Amino acid sequence: MRAPTPVSRLVHSSTLVTAGVYLLFSYYFILTSNVFLWILFSFGLITSFFSGLLALVEKDLKKIVALSTLSQLGFLVMTLGLGVPSLTLLHLLAHAFFKSCLFVQVGIFIHLSSSLQDGRSYASSIQLSRSSGAIISICLFRLCGLLFARGFVRKDLVIQSFGFGTTSALF
Repeated sequence: MRAPTPVSRLVHSSTLVTAGVYLLFSYYFILTSNVFLWILFSFGLITSFFSGLLALVEKDLKKIVALSTLSQLGFLVMTLGLGVPSLTLLHLLAHAFFKSCLFVQVGIFIHLSSSLQDGRSYASSIQLSRSSGAIISICLFRLCGLLFARGFVRKDLVIQSFGFGTTSALF
């Protein structure tokens, strides 16, 4: 996406991507057939899996953040396909908050490294501030759903809903 500044590019891309999931959430109660929910679940699972794999092998820091956002949005579509729209909205709001915090910290890292986006060279080329590293760690722990973080509770509720949804036979 082309924009005059990196911040406006970030705002537009994040808003447009999240707006699609919110639109699906808004029309969820109209489109509650089992076939539609199965399609949502399948596309969300495939999107989350493949974008997560691509993020593991990527070197560019901005692309890693974008692919992790795509993976999280695939997870959101998957939870919507499970038939739990309230958990989807809760995860969408928490994801938006912590991902925006992560975007700002990654922007600080790129700025401190004179626009260097290669993630492999950060440890040796610049001395990063400890507060930025701590904030990135907190945001990543919350987004990944590690134990004793709020994201763990949300994702645990989604995993529990696998047993009660239409896809329980799959899992």
